[in-house]
Amino acid sequence: MSFPTNPLYNVSAFAGTVESDYLRYAAIPESEKPSFIDYSLTDFASYKQALLNYVRAVYPDEFTNFSESDMGVMFVELFAYLASVVSLKADFLANETYLSTVRSTTNLRKLLQLLGVDLKGPTASKAEAVATLPAGFFDDAPVKVKITKANRSIIGTQDKDGKAIHYTLYRGNTDGTIVFDASGVEDLEFDVVTDTYTYGNFYLMEGELIEESRVFPTTDDSFSLTLSGGPVVEGSIMVSSSDGRLWQETNSLFLASSTQTVFEKKYDEVYKATLTFGNGTKGARPTAGTDVKIFYRKGGGERGNVARKIIDNYLTCTKNTGTTAQIRFFNNTTATGGRNSES
Repeated sequence: MSFPTNPLYNVSAFAGTVESDYLRYAAIPESEKPSFIDYSLTDFASYKQALLNYVRAVYPDEFTNFSESDMGVMFVELFAYLASVVSLKADFLANETYLSTVRSTTNLRKLLQLLGVDLKGPTASKAEAVATLPAGFFDDAPVKVKITKANRSIIGTQDKDGKAIHYTLYRGNTDGTIVFDASGVEDLEFDVVTDTYTYGNFYLMEGELIEESRVFPTTDDSFSLTLSGGPVVEGSIMVSSSDGRLWQETNSLFLASSTQTVFEKKYDEVYKATLTFGNGTKGARPTAGTDVKIFYRKGGGERGNVARKIIDNYLTCTKNTGTTAQIRFFNNTTATGGRNSES
């Protein structure tokens, strides 16, 4: 058999297009798709462009309309919007974990607590005080004089801003220290042994004396109590329970023994305080259902630093004979030591 040297092409078999399955060979395998993702994006425009590029690469035949009015492009923009918002939130959360970028004071407190640092609240100023007794009222000395807890507060006028400022009167020990135990926060008593008109060994501490009555919870193992007033002055809290125990502040319950009657104080953002008591292992455990009295002062700060005799007021006192009188108290020294809370 011989073949023609010039064979004719079968034109009836050609439809005008060249059929090919090249797109099948250009398809992206599932295992390779993650390589087209850009993980460094953060803003809306970048997310949109990256998503469109991804669609062009992975779905070159299925999606070809990239007009702004196309429904597919609209969904791409919605996903880009959502991704940019989520990215921004993630940045915010990351910033809150570093001291140099943290913005929330609550998170700052938590970061500092990890380092063993607690922000200090306002500190009260202190001044020595002198009592001037009314003439003739103590001719029957020696007598015992009492100033009730309700009458121990003195309201003065700040010499710089002209606004009212509160101080609380305390009695001094024989060594010059201030009485801060249970007897120091209830009624203040002292002896007048002669009819001398002036008496010293008194102290004025900036801040208004507050008393709150509470009950230790019966169901909460943490035994936490939150004070209602604030800002609470540093070092002014004293807790007395009806079972005769006096509770004092400690820097850390973790270091307390099982018999120490102590509590740990934590401030919130406005320097109100929450008191946490021991569990019987770290600090003594309170008796559930026991009545509690909490004494503290609110105020403090640099406003309490005033000049001599700026604090000058009369307090009502009662002799053991039942007679009352007005005793003048004034600060015989400059009130110093007041500091604002740490921000």
